[in-house]
Formats: sequence, structure tokens, C-alpha cells
Amino acid sequence: MRFDSPPLLVILAFTTAASAFIAPPKPLHLTPPPIVPNRILQHRSTLTAATSPGSSAINNFLDAYDNDDHHQVAKKPRLSLALERTIQWVLKYLLVRQFSSIDVNIDAPSNRALLQGKLANLSISARDCTFRFNLLSFQRWDITGKNVRLGYTPLIVPCLPWIIWRLRGYIWFTMFSAQVLHFAGYLQSGSLLQKFRTSKERICHLLGARPSTINYSFSVAKDNVAQSSVLRFWLRSILRSLVDNSVVGAAAAVGDAFDVERKNQARLQTGAPLLPSSSKFSAGGGTENKYSLAPSSANSKASGSQSQQQGLTSSLLSATSFKLKNTSFSEGRVILEAEAVMPNEKNSSGRGALPFTIRAKLEPTSISDGDEKQQRRQKLQQQQQQEYNSIGFLTPECRLNTNPLTAGTLLGMLIPDVVWIPFGVGVAVPLGSGCHIYRAEITGGKDSNGAGICQIDGSLGVFQQRME
Repeated sequence: MRFDSPPLLVILAFTTAASAFIAPPKPLHLTPPPIVPNRILQHRSTLTAATSPGSSAINNFLDAYDNDDHHQVAKKPRLSLALERTIQWVLKYLLVRQFSSIDVNIDAPSNRALLQGKLANLSISARDCTFRFNLLSFQRWDITGKNVRLGYTPLIVPCLPWIIWRLRGYIWFTMFSAQVLHFAGYLQSGSLLQKFRTSKERICHLLGARPSTINYSFSVAKDNVAQSSVLRFWLRSILRSLVDNSVVGAAAAVGDAFDVERKNQARLQTGAPLLPSSSKFSAGGGTENKYSLAPSSANSKASGSQSQQQGLTSSLLSATSFKLKNTSFSEGRVILEAEAVMPNEKNSSGRGALPFTIRAKLEPTSISDGDEKQQRRQKLQQQQQQEYNSIGFLTPECRLNTNPLTAGTLLGMLIPDVVWIPFGVGVAVPLGSGCHIYRAEITGGKDSNGAGICQIDGSLGVFQQRME
């Protein structure tokens, strides 16, 4: 290449002289962009596609979303999830035969806290469950608790059989020594029970257990009672207590008086003779009745209903046991339809079972242990928090069929065929120490079909210290 042109030589000389005075360029260092999670990029692209770009509201929202991403809420401990699934599996496949839904929620600050029995939240909810072998059936059962402190007792309880077996020699020696001291007069039964309670509280305290409260809500319907052997046994015991603490004797005496008067009136009207009767004494302990009215066409029509009413008033006291046939809930009351089993399988009407019906009002109540300090404490507690410790079956009434007594008379037009007469003061069923009842009532069933629901709400105090 030839440089013949003078202007070109001048340009090259000028550029060479100027490059000597100009500093060389520095290298450019670029900062890499921040790493943004994929879910934020997707969320950002969705918002920018739906709205106009450059909006300040969208930019502020995305900035706040990015900041919250660094402060995510801690997940539930894996041990809590494992315990939830274990309890659900045991309930669904081992204990419960039929269910609608079973939900278990257990939350703890950490796995170590869960092993120590420190539960932040405990919730077990079951709907329309029937246990195997028809042991228990209910419509709804909810168990909730917050800040529950069980300590290491859940870990120790499964090991109790092994611990008792290993310490069986010391246990037998302690029991034998306590009996010897008791017979010798050095140790009273009350003090022994108090020492046992104190030792139990100290052991639970050493295991880390603290006083906690667990709330529960339980509701059953008519069909649940029919499918539950535990509920039927409990209601049958209540029925027996209602009969034992009732005025059946007075009702039997009154019924016998009505029956004798009716027979005398029938004898005077028809002129039928009196024949010797096989039963000489009335069940109510009243006067002797050696004669009975000879059968005639005038009284043969009402013989069925008459024998039922006579058996109810005269033979209920001599029943050896009771069979609960049906249970229903209606108009705030529990209706118990039962049969009384007579001795020698025969009653005065020639039948082996006597049907009768009792209803009672369900309400929460309290039972004191006889101590004046405990009574004052319970009274003050009821006034402040309205807490009760037992379920009461109050104002019981017995169904009385008045048709055999008032048939063909003026009273038959004034008195209804069915009358509920008072049956006593009622009974109360204690639920144990630490158990409080907030509500015990029956809802629904106003159409007298027994389709009401019995609902009981309360709380259970665990590891409570006994107040002296």
C-alpha cells in the first residue's frame, strides 16, 4: 500500500500524536442480576400481562411479595405429621367400624418439644362414628386443647406393664407393709389414699406434666343409642337408679286402691260374685285383697289395658332387673322405654315382662363430697363460671294410661288417655374429679317423634393439683 496522498499522511500523524495523551479505557465489570424464584417470576409475568406495564401499584406489590418470601412461616414438625397419621390410621382401621370423617391436628413448636409433651394445639374431630363390636356410637365428638403440657407421660404409659413387672417385688412388699400398718392402727385408710395421690402428683411433676385443660363436645341421637352397648348399659343403670329413688310404692298403693274401688263398683252394678284370689297381699304393703271379681262380659273388654295398669302399679317394685327397649330424645327430655323382669318369670298379669315408660329432664348439676370447704368452693365456682361436675336426670315422670280407670265415666271425658305423673326427684351422675360440664341439653324433637339430639359440652382437667 502506497501513501502518496499528503492529506492522508497528515491525518495519520495527527491521530498518533493524540493517542499518546488519551488514557486507555478501563474494563467494564457488570453485576449479575439477582436470582428470583420461579414462582415469583411466574407471578410477576401474570400480573404484568394482565395490567399495563410501569404501574407503581404493581411494583410495590411485587416488592412486598419479594420481601415476604424471605420470611416464610415455619412448617409443622415432621414428628407431628407422623403422629397425626398414626392416630388417624389407628382410629380408622383398628377402632372404628364406620365413620363419616375423622380429622386429627397436632401442632408443636419443634420435634424436641413434641417429645417433651409440649403441644401448642391439639384437635381431634369425628363425625358419625361407630366403633367395632358396637361398643360406642355417636354423631359428633370434638376434642380440643391449647398449650397442653403432657410431659413424658405419653412415653412412659406404654412402658408401664414392663415397669410394673420389673418392680413387682417392691410393689408387693409396699402393699403388704401398708396392710400390716393399717391393721396395727398406725396407718389410716384416708391417709394412705392421700399419700398415694401426693406421690402420683410428684411423679407427674417430675415427668414434666403440668395442669392442662382439654375441651370436649359430644352429641348422640336416637339411632346412636340403639347401636351402642356402652350407652345402653349406662342408661340402664340410670333407669334402675330412677326406679329405686322414686315413689313407686305410693303409686302402687294408689293404683291398688283405684283397682279395688273399680271392682266394688262393677260388683254392685252387675251383681257378679267375688272369687278367692291367689294373691293375698298387695305389693305396696297395703290392705289384704283375698277376692277377685268373677269374669263377665262387662269387664272382659278392658282386661288387656287393665292388667297392664295393674301390673305397673303393683308389680314394678318386685322387678329383679330392667331391659331398656328404646331411648329417644324429645322436647328437652330423655324418654326411656323399658321392661321390668318379674321374679319367677311371671307377674300378676301372667306375663314375664312388664312394659313401662319414664322420661326425665337432662340438665347439668353439681354433687359435693360433704366437706364444707369443698361445698363453699364449688358454690363460688358455680356463681363465677357456671361449671358443674355431673349430669342430672331431674323431674322424672312415669307414663300412666288412664283409660282402664276412667273408661265409661265422666272423668274419661275430662282426663286424657295418657298422663305423666311425677316419679321422684331424679338422680345425678358424677363424671369424676377435674371434669366440668358447661352444657347438657336436648335440642330438636318438638314433633314428639324422638328425633332430638342430646349434646354435652364440657372440659377435662388433666394433672390437676388437688386443693386441700
